[in-house]
Amino acid sequence: MRKSHYDFTSINNVFSEALSDGKMSASHQRTLVRELNRFFSDSKCMNVYYTENISKPFFGMIICPSIDDENIYAYLMGTDESLRLTKYSVEIDSHLFNPVLGLTGKEITAILLHEIGHVVNDATPIINARRYLDEYLAKNNETLKMTDSYHYREILAYALKDFVSKDRSIFYTSNVDEVLADDFVRTYGYGAYLESGMNKILKSNSKLYQGEMNDKFTSFIWSIQLYKHMQYRRIPALRMLNKAKALTGSRIEKAEMENLIRRINRIDDDVLMEGSLSNIQNKIKNRMRKMRIDNMRALEDDYYEINMRIRNVEDEDDALYLMRQLNTRISLVTDFIESEDLSSSEHKRWQDCLDRFTRLRTDLSNTMVYKSKDYGIFVAYPDIQQDRY
Repeated sequence: MRKSHYDFTSINNVFSEALSDGKMSASHQRTLVRELNRFFSDSKCMNVYYTENISKPFFGMIICPSIDDENIYAYLMGTDESLRLTKYSVEIDSHLFNPVLGLTGKEITAILLHEIGHVVNDATPIINARRYLDEYLAKNNETLKMTDSYHYREILAYALKDFVSKDRSIFYTSNVDEVLADDFVRTYGYGAYLESGMNKILKSNSKLYQGEMNDKFTSFIWSIQLYKHMQYRRIPALRMLNKAKALTGSRIEKAEMENLIRRINRIDDDVLMEGSLSNIQNKIKNRMRKMRIDNMRALEDDYYEINMRIRNVEDEDDALYLMRQLNTRISLVTDFIESEDLSSSEHKRWQDCLDRFTRLRTDLSNTMVYKSKDYGIFVAYPDIQQDRY
């Protein structure tokens, strides 16, 4: 593997000094912000927080992306696969500097590079969130309706932030091989430090990955259900958030929960203000409708790609993935037809689109696929008939 060269001395020194002192200083935090913005030059580190975690569970390190709630539907329901998260904050748990854990400065640097890289380097976190959401909605035969309320959008923003911060974090997986396959960290010569650092964390925190409360997708699904069924889940959600806020040692998680509590409490105010803000609401609805139509047009374009992929599908896993994609698109188009005030020509257009996707689903369900792909050289011999030769 070709190695790239970058001088991580300043970052290593910050963590080595913090290990020696038993804590990070404000100067250390400012140095990390500066150095991270130099290395991840097309992203922006907003803040680095150091949390004295005395009595709460170990959380290690949190990379929390900054998400504009106005773009949340583009992130979760759009089709643009080039969208990246480019702003983030870092929180570091004081337990990382505990001598009992035994980490070195370079090991913490490797962990930091791994955690940030998997959030800001490419569009993978957004693609993974969409895929997970598509699978969840298809499995439960549900759709995700858009709303013009920014309080509701903040619920989805909370879900996406939580998902991205945990999706490929070493603090939410016990799969060492998956972490060590990180080409990004290995390219810079820190693969061995990442391996030894993770092994130390696993050894000292054997219960870190056990139990439903540590399931990295729990908060994501909980937030989606809250968004869809606010009228039934509002009070239980507030109780759950207040209880969770008291349990976590992370200040970022506390702040995100407090913001979510504030949004939930203000949702009733939106209903009261509908009459006085009708003109503004209409403008917002028109803008949301335009965004939804744009997304639907992108779905319409997906037909040709999926059609081509179906004609070449061989593997059962590929077929199941395509079936989930088709189910999601059929649900979205159906919901669009039923919920939007469409003209006769628009209705015909989207009904035709729905029919095309439905036919594709039928074709896919009738396609012969195999449990796994077969590879090798196959030789066909002629039939040998008696007295022929």
